[in-house]
Amino acid sequence: MKHLLIIFSILILSSPLFGQLDKPQTIIIPTGSLGEMSESRIKILEKTLESKLDDYFSIVPKELFEEAQEQAFQEMDVDECTEDQCILMIKEILQIENAFKMDLIVDEGDTQISITWNNQDQKRVEEDYCEGCKTKGLRLMIGGLVEKLVGNKVNEKPSVVVEKKEPVTENIEDNVEDKKENYTKKLRALTGSATLSSNHIYRSNSYYYIWRRWGFGITDGSLTPEGSRYGRWRFKNRSWDLTYDLDYLIINHIELTIGIGYISEGEASLGNTDIITNEVSGHRLISLFRKSFGNWGLILGYHQNKYEYKLSLGPEHYGYSWAPDSMIDPNVNLLIIGAEIGF
Repeated sequence: MKHLLIIFSILILSSPLFGQLDKPQTIIIPTGSLGEMSESRIKILEKTLESKLDDYFSIVPKELFEEAQEQAFQEMDVDECTEDQCILMIKEILQIENAFKMDLIVDEGDTQISITWNNQDQKRVEEDYCEGCKTKGLRLMIGGLVEKLVGNKVNEKPSVVVEKKEPVTENIEDNVEDKKENYTKKLRALTGSATLSSNHIYRSNSYYYIWRRWGFGITDGSLTPEGSRYGRWRFKNRSWDLTYDLDYLIINHIELTIGIGYISEGEASLGNTDIITNEVSGHRLISLFRKSFGNWGLILGYHQNKYEYKLSLGPEHYGYSWAPDSMIDPNVNLLIIGAEIGF
């Protein structure tokens, strides 16, 4: 009875009433996975594969596949039922030529996707690897792999091929852009300078190591009088910075990074006097706009610096206009530019 039901279903699916004559039939083997990946993500990726293959093939319903699989298990001995032999038997039962299978391997957040295509003539495999990709990036990878495997290798009407190429090309371009944004490690350098109304020049240099989306680094800032001027304040300080690359595209693949720096060391001195202090505290607020070009990128950003120095003046300094334990807060806001490279 089961055999008759399978044959009857195949005849129905291949009839002109169902509009499947222009597409070859295929089965999709259940996905194999190794490593930690949620069932919901696997389900999303399976549906993505099914959707991409549906552009080129008529997909045999899951119920028919499972019935044919059960029949193959019954007709073959346990030692004969290797994966390839079972797939071959299922294809013979269903009288189809094509079978696809996706395998997922996950290791510490990195994912490898491979898709295998078995037909009568050959067995082909395409794979891709992504560091730290989210579900969106993995879906784009699947679209690119299906295009590499199938492309124009399936006999379709020319009009259908033209209609299908445009969205697939967009997916491949998006996949390239997605990979640009997913380098696990980066080095980033920033610099900026400005002349203030007090005729002081402020300079800032930052250096970061980026791991996944987190950045760890330092910023050195200095404020010096323009030219050789005595009796003017000089400041320098260093902050320990923490940044985070947001998964947020603003426009044309420009991404946003935010961060904060804790200023814990520095120095302030007055011209050619002996007035000097190392007591400094404050913070930097950091915002960056990044544009990637492959494994490198350009950066335009903004630093809002807020810090203060504490002066503890002795009696010998009371002639100056600052009271003992006075605070000096030379706060500076600054535009910065920079670059990064991923590896």
